[in-house]
Amino acid sequence: YQPVVHCGGISQSVQIVSMDKEYLRSYDEGVITFRFMYRPEYLEIGNIFIMREGNLKALGKVLKIDK
Repeated sequence: YQPVVHCGGISQSVQIVSMDKEYLRSYDEGVITFRFMYRPEYLEIGNIFIMREGNLKALGKVLKIDK
């Protein structure tokens, strides 16, 4: 599963590395760790992003950045 993350000028596929829940439904909240697929990108804590694939859309906020 490789959704696309849109954040400012960034638009790139990501790989979901882990989730704090097995699955998320509409209006659920959770913590998702993802990794950009093709090149590193510059994000800051607090950035808002949209993650989408097909009909799925999710709104998120950057909480932590691992290097």
